Amino acid sequence: PVQFYSTSALHSKGIEEVWSGIRLFTNKLKQENLFNELRNQQNLNWFKRLTEDAYLLELWNAPKNKKRAIKLQKKLLNQEISPSLAAAQMIGSVKKENP
Repeated sequence: PVQFYSTSALHSKGIEEVWSGIRLFTNKLKQENLFNELRNQQNLNWFKRLTEDAYLLELWNAPKNKKRAIKLQKKLLNQEISPSLAAAQMIGSVKKENP
């Protein structure tokens, strides 16, 4: 069963109980050999998210891509192109430049 704790940092209440619960939970995971498995999965997820975030920053901040995005956004707002086609053109252009 899941344990729930009431705590207040403002009133310094229940903090030790929460930490005790965290230690119990952590120990239980270690006893069942799940702690390292979950930590490894967490690290893989962080790697994926950080890579995706960096890629998206590069995608939207590269000068060529900014210009391309502005043109496609104008076409979208003028209803000259669908969102899916605009996305396909954006990605297609980026792939051609970065095979």
